Amino acid sequence: WYLINPETGNITINGSNVTENISFSQLYSITFNAIGLSSGIEWEVSLNSNNLTSTSTSITFLYLNNGNYSYKVFIFSKWYLINNLSGNVTVNNFNVTENIYFTRLFSIIFIEKGLPIGTIWSLYLNSNYYSNNSIEIVINYLQPENYSFSINRIKSYMINPQNGIIHLINQNVTQNINFSLTVLISLN
Repeated sequence: WYLINPETGNITINGSNVTENISFSQLYSITFNAIGLSSGIEWEVSLNSNNLTSTSTSITFLYLNNGNYSYKVFIFSKWYLINNLSGNVTVNNFNVTENIYFTRLFSIIFIEKGLPIGTIWSLYLNSNYYSNNSIEIVINYLQPENYSFSINRIKSYMINPQNGIIHLINQNVTQNINFSLTVLISLN
């Protein structure tokens, strides 16, 4: 790929030889590779305000001059986090490849058993509070890491487990929580 300057023009011959210089400048490409992104997920790169969108794992900008280019990356799914959201790339006589790293996000689903229908129950996950009055508490868009949880007490119920650690690695996790009604027996 070359840039031709000038591509067109006029030459006037008026009694003598004429020389017209045509310069050729090589053009290059910048390829952005999506690392960690599943094929079929739509994403976009804006390079110096020129946008390309794809559902494959690479986006290539063609016919670029030497120079500095700024980029921003966008994704059309809540289930991915972009690690290098923006940056700069320099083209200097070579094609350039820039890797964009995506982190897949997951869910933790807490399912209770043993409470009467409609009972509000609650928990803390890494110090964040969640509650519901159905059998599930679903927490979405979590990065892969370890999460500590603590189930809040409900009067007259034992909880198993009441707290623990969840290892969220490359898949959604379901944590069952059992509530057992305790009966006080008074002996006279």
